[in-house]
Amino acid sequence: MKIIRNNNELISLFPEYYNNLDIKNLKISKYIEIQYVNDNSIVLYSFISDSIFLLSVEEYEMFINMNFKKNKGLFKILQQNGFFIDKKIDELDIMLKHRINMSSYLSQTMKVVILPTTDCNARCKYCIGYKNKRINMSMETANDVVNYIVNQSEKYKSIRLDWYGGEPLMEKDIISYICKEINRLLPEKEYSSVITTNLSLFDEKTLEEAKNIWHVKKINITIDGFEENHNNKKNYLNSNLNGYKHTLQCIKNILENEINVFCRFNIDRNNINELSIVLEDLKKFYNHKQFYFFVSPLRGEDSHSEFYETSEYNDLFYETGKLLIEKGFKNEIDSFVPRVALGLCLAKSRNCFVIGPNGLLYRCNLDDLKIENSTGNVVDGLSVNHIYDRFTNLKLQKKCEICKYLPICQGGCPTEKAQESKSNNQCLKFKFKLKAISKLLAEYYC
Repeated sequence: MKIIRNNNELISLFPEYYNNLDIKNLKISKYIEIQYVNDNSIVLYSFISDSIFLLSVEEYEMFINMNFKKNKGLFKILQQNGFFIDKKIDELDIMLKHRINMSSYLSQTMKVVILPTTDCNARCKYCIGYKNKRINMSMETANDVVNYIVNQSEKYKSIRLDWYGGEPLMEKDIISYICKEINRLLPEKEYSSVITTNLSLFDEKTLEEAKNIWHVKKINITIDGFEENHNNKKNYLNSNLNGYKHTLQCIKNILENEINVFCRFNIDRNNINELSIVLEDLKKFYNHKQFYFFVSPLRGEDSHSEFYETSEYNDLFYETGKLLIEKGFKNEIDSFVPRVALGLCLAKSRNCFVIGPNGLLYRCNLDDLKIENSTGNVVDGLSVNHIYDRFTNLKLQKKCEICKYLPICQGGCPTEKAQESKSNNQCLKFKFKLKAISKLLAEYYC
């Protein structure tokens, strides 16, 4: 047996799974996954404790048959890592209680997603932004946004601003104004920013503002292929811009200023063969503690034949995962396995707010930003209407109630559920890559 990952910090959260009961009073948790990798390797996951074990066939037989006469030590370790529970306990009740606790928990941080514009200087065909009307935030609305944040912030110790779009850097003056006003009106509050951007408008002056005025801690970016492919897919309005080379230079400058960079490679059938070349260009950043790189399949409507279907994810993820390891990707393989959800998604969380460029309030920044989807505005405040109820309703679908992934998924994304297709199944994406992850874990840790 090899312990790949465990987390005893969850004892206080789910004490029912960390007990000293006799084996005759225990059953195997429903929130586990068993993956056969080869003739003598089984990867065992507990989604209630974040534990991942690598077992031999003999050890697996002991586990599945609940017979540890030959290895009582194995039983003790599994028992201490959330794989068993009292036979009399209904595990769904534990999860439902956990969901209620998460919904009633009030974070110390107020999270505000702000779209200063829905306009963009790139025309990526896969982007969700095409659904939204092009609107730029006025200075008057920006002032209303500041007042709304100030009024809502009383019960929070800190504020996190997530700048989203469109391309948020098209409205740098609005971002700076809001940040300066928050700092002026709430000098005792710590505030920070996260930006999702295509980086095309990022320069030295922007970097200085991002660090000193916006208090940026993380920047989310994407790469869509090697140079020509990336530039074609981004399809910038400025045709003279080499977005790929500019992105690489920006990553270097951002990291030198100790800001986290989360870099996602948007993979599809047209750029999979370019991943290896891109990884070579990014190699100089691999060991930087603030650089995070991951591969994610593009998803969308079935009419886009270049998108991978979820049924292909295992082969895709094994191929790309193997390549990342070979190229010296710094993250451990177990980082691909989600952990227990300690909070609900943005749309269901009481401490989260989404503000559109016209000052309307929404529950999710991925939803269509139409007035009929809003839940109030920054002048009149929150409206607890049917849209609000749709997103904050904690009721689970029947298939979610019996699903082994519930502790890490919590019922999935409400917005994605309305946009399901072959490449965009509403269920947790991890489940479609599990065989590949298990194979990589066994190869890496054996």
